[in-house]
Amino acid sequence: MLAQGSSRPNLWLPYCLFFLTGTAPWMLVNALFLQLAAFTDGPKGFSVVEGNAIASYMALAIQLGNVVTIVYCFLGRRIKWDLRRVMMYILGLQLLATVFLSFFWDKQVKLFGQNISITLLSAAFASGAVGSMSNLTFWPFAVRYCPSMTAAMALGTSFSNILPSIVAALQLPGPDPRFSPTVFFLVTAFFIFIACCSFAVIAWTKYASAALPSAFMMTAPLLPKKLSIDSSYENSEKISNSQSCSPTTSTSSSSIPISDNQPEEVVSQIDKSKSQGQGQTEEDACVRKINEKVSNGHGIDHAGIGPLSAPVILQLWSCMMYFYLPGIQTFLVKGFVEKGKVLLWFTIVDKCVGVLGRCTASRSRALVGPEMCCVIQTMCFVSIFIFGWPLNLSPIFLIISSGIHSMLYSYTNTLLYLDNVRTIKDKSRAKAMSEWLGISQQAGASIGTGIAFLQTILGVFN
Repeated sequence: MLAQGSSRPNLWLPYCLFFLTGTAPWMLVNALFLQLAAFTDGPKGFSVVEGNAIASYMALAIQLGNVVTIVYCFLGRRIKWDLRRVMMYILGLQLLATVFLSFFWDKQVKLFGQNISITLLSAAFASGAVGSMSNLTFWPFAVRYCPSMTAAMALGTSFSNILPSIVAALQLPGPDPRFSPTVFFLVTAFFIFIACCSFAVIAWTKYASAALPSAFMMTAPLLPKKLSIDSSYENSEKISNSQSCSPTTSTSSSSIPISDNQPEEVVSQIDKSKSQGQGQTEEDACVRKINEKVSNGHGIDHAGIGPLSAPVILQLWSCMMYFYLPGIQTFLVKGFVEKGKVLLWFTIVDKCVGVLGRCTASRSRALVGPEMCCVIQTMCFVSIFIFGWPLNLSPIFLIISSGIHSMLYSYTNTLLYLDNVRTIKDKSRAKAMSEWLGISQQAGASIGTGIAFLQTILGVFN
């Protein structure tokens, strides 16, 4: 699909479709935590039997959903999965779970002599299964398309926080909510339905085909074979410069469409060198200069792909901190007078500011690297326990610290995925690194949640 008068495809429609698809995987997880104020500080009919411990129980149920991902990985050695169908199945599971939750969220059963909110915990398990599966399916699927589609999906993931947060702000869950959790979850189910339809359009129609690499190769001349092999910097500039693979409707008639083997910056410099009659020597110098630019700090070196590579370790640590907090957030605010209101805005800010980090990471790579970002995130993590439990110094600064911590996590998470598609030319290696980043993300989430649950049952916060 080419825009009229343009040599490059019109990417607005696929960008929007990938954005909407990205809103789905974690939306139910976010919706559950946005109702914590209703479950712990709401009217008698809304409160759950677990009390403040419900946050830790839900977080644990979400992480137990990783079992589905483990089974998927194990069977993947013997079964060749159709990635499109797998993604459609998990989106459908989340839609059904949300609709069921809307009508039966307050149901309880007695287990081991104790009442538990069976529907809430079952929905949490299903949402965790969908979220963890998305890390091993959605990102590898997005890698098949140009890098801007990965950015669009990452941006959509941030809006999976914002959309239910807007509904929660209108609801004001707490002692006097404007409407019940049933209405809240029905609206959430509608958002998920829109995302399911968007992915179906991507997977089974040609409306997103303009974002495939082949769409950029149809009209472009081939580069010398030596250059296309040696130019590892090519993908790193596609998003950051103004002529990258981003939504656009027109370009100059003299511009050269960018493909996986055609970095526009290299092409322009090669043409200049040829016009000066310097030939292959100037081309080699140009490529060497760009490769030096990569090795001197533009992104993380992805030469090593595996569990001990730098991106994977950074992902693990960042996720451990981030996913530890949801399991204890009801305890962090328990010392404040209006704990329901503080908990609501603590959750809303935490969920919403992530979009700032993802937008910053997708638009620029020069602000701060993932390593330094993790250091600052760690400092914010420590400050949360100064302003909240056990010192309870300031609810406002508690919310601010949590927001900064969430933004830094989102920035690091997105930058690691984008660095992958920007700097790794080989699609199979890029897919492998995406899977390792997804695995480390889930491992960090499981460790952080496990620590929070253990502290809860041991009564550390009592």
